[in-house]
Parts: sequence; C-alpha cells; structure tokens
Amino acid sequence: MSRAGAAPAAAMHPAMVPREVRGSVVLLALVAQGLDSATAHTIKRPDDVTVLGYETAPDISDQDRAAWRRAGELTDELLVPASAPTSAGRSHFWGGAML
Repeated sequence: MSRAGAAPAAAMHPAMVPREVRGSVVLLALVAQGLDSATAHTIKRPDDVTVLGYETAPDISDQDRAAWRRAGELTDELLVPASAPTSAGRSHFWGGAML
C-alpha cells in the first residue's frame, strides 16, 4: 500500500487527537450529569432535533439546562490537567497544542 498520500493525514492528526479527546470528555461529563443524548442535543441545537435523528424534542427543564452547563464546566475542569504546562513548558498530553 502506498503511503504517498499519508502526509496530509499525518499533518491533521495532531489537530484531531485533542478534538476527539475533548469530544469524549464532553460525553463523559454529560453522562456524569445524568443527561441523555436527546436532551443534550436539544439544549445545544434545538432547531436541529430532527436532523440529528430524533422524531420529537424532549421537554427541557431548568434542571436539564443547569446540568448541561455543569457538564460544560466539568469538561473544562477535566481537561485542564492535560493542558497544564510541565517544567519544560509543554503540556502533559498535548505536547503544547492548544485545546
């Protein structure tokens, strides 16, 4: 198999890894706050519920909105240690990439 076309993918990989990790941490935070995917999608994109595959939007309570905000805060809290600089000035996980 030729690797001639691998350079563009290799160049994008450092940008995609942090994006995928952050997405995974977002899902973790949403579950930790007791939100299901339909509720989270409805809060974030209320006009796109059917595009996202849901027949109807769930009813959203103030408690759901507070949990969604807390999930966002928790996402940031969980990712801070991974982006904290080491004594060498690089982050522990990201190698200095910005989140």
